[in-house]
Amino acid sequence: MSGSHDRSQTTTRFRIAIGAAYGVAVASVIAGAALASSMGGELPVYGPTDGERSRWAWGNGLTVLAAALTIGCAVLLLVFPRRLGLTRRTAVGAALVATLLAGLLYVFAWGAFMA
Repeated sequence: MSGSHDRSQTTTRFRIAIGAAYGVAVASVIAGAALASSMGGELPVYGPTDGERSRWAWGNGLTVLAAALTIGCAVLLLVFPRRLGLTRRTAVGAALVATLLAGLLYVFAWGAFMA
């Protein structure tokens, strides 16, 4: 009985960890898109200020972080579906949907914060 309880706790913790990582990815993609799009998507050619350089670097850095977390979580879903209590088909579907939603969220956030 104790072994079953331990396995259930491990599964729940693993689900929470992946959910939290996806949450950080969503926050990062929104913030990164907002920062980058507020500059029109480009760093000014002639004499960008330090603030513009910083905004550009943070926007691109957060977007890369979001992409890495999204892809990493998708890989975890595909590698450990049984540990999450998912079938292989469900894990593939969840990974695809989460990745596509992150991409769409980037596009929508970009458009919403465009200067």
